[in-house]
Amino acid sequence: MKRPLFVAGAVAALFVVILSVFLGTRPAADDVKVASPLLGKAAPTATLSLIHGGSVHLGGRSPDITVINFWASWCGPCITESPELSTFAWNNRLDHVQVVGVLFNDLASNALSFERQYGNLFPTAVDNGGQFANAFGVTAPPTTFVIDRSGRVAAAFVGAVTASQLDKAIVMAQ
Repeated sequence: MKRPLFVAGAVAALFVVILSVFLGTRPAADDVKVASPLLGKAAPTATLSLIHGGSVHLGGRSPDITVINFWASWCGPCITESPELSTFAWNNRLDHVQVVGVLFNDLASNALSFERQYGNLFPTAVDNGGQFANAFGVTAPPTTFVIDRSGRVAAAFVGAVTASQLDKAIVMAQ
């Protein structure tokens, strides 16, 4: 009877050691980016409706660096990154950097409720049918792309992004 308990304890201890090594050797969060196949290539383009009215054209040449954040109201990490994106958008509003949220598998009414609860300092567009997200290869929110002024993808992030990560990506995109 003691042998199975010993084996189970040894397996659990080994698991803890392996997990500790994995977590201890990961790069810092500010250094994590995705090696998207779109990096350095022309970003997909689309004209999308904004949830507060009007529309926005994304992709292509622009006088601004554009940060496109695919998000959803039901996404936990999106709630976490929301204040970071708003801070980044506010801090860069006069520096020819625009942030645009794009709803991923969600309704505009849910996005409006999200904004009322959490606030939002950048416009949100609706991607009806998900064609724009598909063009970027987005499979889950949050996913963020930085598009340089020539319309090329300069950086890509999967998961909640921070203002610090975006600051670094903007420097590289200039």
